Amino acid sequence: MIRSKELWSVYILAVIFTVITTLLGSAGATAEIRLKTTTASLGRVPTTLISQTLTVSPDSRHIAFAFAKDQSVSVILNGRPLKRYSNIGMSAFKFSPDGKKLAYPVTRGPSWTISVNGVEGELYDGIGTTIAFSSDSQHMAYAARKGEKRVVVLDGKEQKGEYNAILEGTPILNRGGKHIAYGAGRGTKWLVVMNGNEGKEYNGLMDNSMVLSPKGNHLAYGAKLGRRWVVVKNGQESEPYVKITCPPVFSQDGEHMAYGARKGNTYLLVLDGQEKAAGARGNRVAPSAGHHGLKVRAGMVSA
Repeated sequence: MIRSKELWSVYILAVIFTVITTLLGSAGATAEIRLKTTTASLGRVPTTLISQTLTVSPDSRHIAFAFAKDQSVSVILNGRPLKRYSNIGMSAFKFSPDGKKLAYPVTRGPSWTISVNGVEGELYDGIGTTIAFSSDSQHMAYAARKGEKRVVVLDGKEQKGEYNAILEGTPILNRGGKHIAYGAGRGTKWLVVMNGNEGKEYNGLMDNSMVLSPKGNHLAYGAKLGRRWVVVKNGQESEPYVKITCPPVFSQDGEHMAYGARKGNTYLLVLDGQEKAAGARGNRVAPSAGHHGLKVRAGMVSA
């Protein structure tokens, strides 16, 4: 929590890159970039601000936060107070991509629910830390607890199946919100659920590794098979690795996939199933800005 004797203003830096020259030749092309910054006040915040909740919308036009007052918590959206609650989920403040919706867990009596712009949903015994929006902002999903079981809720409707746990970083939605996927724990095993269909059970799933291609026709994630790790794409397993060092990513057209892995003491970049050595210190995988293909670069990553 931020404490101060005075109110202070929140400023968002709007960063504008102006490309002065374009590619200079086909090999080793470079471009000069001039960086211009501007500031705009998005309001003032109280001294009892709960810093974990300070959230700015993707378009930088909206700001939200919560602050403590009289043993309760109030939420402010664009300077306008919403409802006051006895408690909120501080780590799950989430704007929709268009910035028009703000979702966060709140308490109502002994129960929890999701509030969207102050409008509350169904009551549960707990709410997960991941709130997912489709890229068109029309669909929203999250995990909830019912007694000792966990369920996934999409657009206010519970998906079939109750589990012991829901994987961190899930559920996820594709761009149009027509496809939903999440990891679920059952007993000592973990599995992936795609559009209500359960996949193979594994010894574990890699947190924050699950990804859907933009059209939702491909699903990939890291899974533990015995003592090794594999990347699973549409139910097909890669060869086993000591570690998945970077989770899978898809190209924007969904036709290519890359990830980082370690085999023995060798770090690898794996692009469309083809392994390439990436040096002894690790590797990083990043999608390119183009519609087709992937840009793969080697470099250090944290363990």
